[in-house]
Amino acid sequence: MEKEKLKLMAIIGLPESGKFTFAKKPGKMLRIPVHHLDKHMFDGRVKRDKQEFLWIKERLVNKES
Repeated sequence: MEKEKLKLMAIIGLPESGKFTFAKKPGKMLRIPVHHLDKHMFDGRVKRDKQEFLWIKERLVNKES
């Protein structure tokens, strides 16, 4: 039986707790993209509207990998 490759992983924790730094290593090992949600929460220096951010987050979560 062939092993199925992990396609999606979520790392949850408090702000500034090192989630993104931690996620880079398994992301590289598993060859899956790593998304830093803070980069999607802000448009430059302006915080996005909550609904827009939730829409972006939903698109990321629903990707195949």
